[in-house]
Amino acid sequence: MAAPKKITLVAGVSLVALVVLGAVAYATGLPPFEKRGEISADRVCGSLGDGEAAAAALPDALPEKSEYRFSGKDDLRNDESRDYFASNCFVWADGKPVLSVVAEMATSPSPDAWGEQVIKDESVPGEEGGRRADFPAGDKALATGRLAAVYVPCLSEGRVPGGPRHLSVIARAIAAPAASEEAARQSLADLAVIMARHAHTRAKCDLPPRLPATAPTL
Repeated sequence: MAAPKKITLVAGVSLVALVVLGAVAYATGLPPFEKRGEISADRVCGSLGDGEAAAAALPDALPEKSEYRFSGKDDLRNDESRDYFASNCFVWADGKPVLSVVAEMATSPSPDAWGEQVIKDESVPGEEGGRRADFPAGDKALATGRLAAVYVPCLSEGRVPGGPRHLSVIARAIAAPAASEEAARQSLADLAVIMARHAHTRAKCDLPPRLPATAPTL
């Protein structure tokens, strides 16, 4: 009769040990309980401008990783005859880029033509971006669960050779975000607007940007 009690005792001890090991792994961030990496205002790219707003928007646009690294270029158009401007921010995890936010000065096709080109160039076959939502920002703005883009008026006719210029600002989730499609779409739209506001100042644009303080709820 002693044998069954011994087996029960051993099983109980094993279960307690597993619970303790699980608790330790969770507390220390060991697999499979890695803690999500820190995203703070002082660590995000300067090219995003408003670090607090960017840090708040970023998590829903990113995959869940234990560490994130930020790198970027915060351009400044010092020469007003210069017809080129490009700023960017890249977020890295596990040695790979997982998110990009890019602002570039572009010649000014119609807003609708720009929007169609963005979808053609930035959408990758096999990615599930889901529902597209247009929203009021700049001359045109759109977002899906994998990208958001804003077309911002920048330089008026005659400021640089070749006609007026817009800023094309695109936030793209290179890796699938951990958040829901709806949350990722909102996060990417927020990031595109945040970058657009800062880039409009750094590019020394003379046209009103027509940007909201934050992206509307999509």
